[in-house]
Amino acid sequence: ARLFPDQAAAWLRAASAYMRAGDLEPALAAYRKVIEIDPTDSSTHSVFLYARLMDDRETYTGLLAAHREWATRHCLPLDCHRAYPNFPDPDRRLRIGILSGEFCAGSGNSFLPPILRHHSTENFELHAYSTYPQPAAESNPYPPLFDHWREVADLTDEETDAVIRSDEIDILLDISGHLPYRRLTVYSRKPAPVQISYPRYPSTTGLEAIGYRLTDAWADPVGKTEDHYCEKLIRLPGGYLAYEPPDSAPP
Repeated sequence: ARLFPDQAAAWLRAASAYMRAGDLEPALAAYRKVIEIDPTDSSTHSVFLYARLMDDRETYTGLLAAHREWATRHCLPLDCHRAYPNFPDPDRRLRIGILSGEFCAGSGNSFLPPILRHHSTENFELHAYSTYPQPAAESNPYPPLFDHWREVADLTDEETDAVIRSDEIDILLDISGHLPYRRLTVYSRKPAPVQISYPRYPSTTGLEAIGYRLTDAWADPVGKTEDHYCEKLIRLPGGYLAYEPPDSAPP
């Protein structure tokens, strides 16, 4: 970065190296430099937000403002007048879509599959939109857990929005937040009438288009954390986590 002070890629490599070394302050400074050089880099800006969550000098007010600023800079203005083709039949199954880069090996495998495996097939139809850059292998456990599976990593935001709308999704669930392979810019288009954040990402998304966030009274005590998020909190009874240990874990 010292040799090429005007190259965003050099500063990004420096930031990544500092993060791997656990040296947070110079990492944050390097991320700020990347964003200063290229204000349109939404991906690095997301990584910067995630890194800021580890800074004990941060405040919840500051983090909420920073996430809102990301949305203002990188997302389309929320269109409150979009029409949806979904037929409002109360007797049909609700179509639940999950747009995520989490459908791969990782810590999420201990939490998401149990929820998918035990959902009500009578009341809900599950659609997956995988943003992971590689197609699902035959050994991937996720595709069989969904009624419909789509790979959208190579689609533009506009194309992904069109696919979700054509599937007439009723509720679109975000799993990734500002974590890798995120596609929050798709959510800003609001391809589904109801959009919800599942708290794999430990902060607000910053998007007004995502109306709700699943949580519980332990992660978000009543009356104490509502102003930390732009989403409305939905506290699930008994906790929002459904932990399943890996097969290799001892008894």
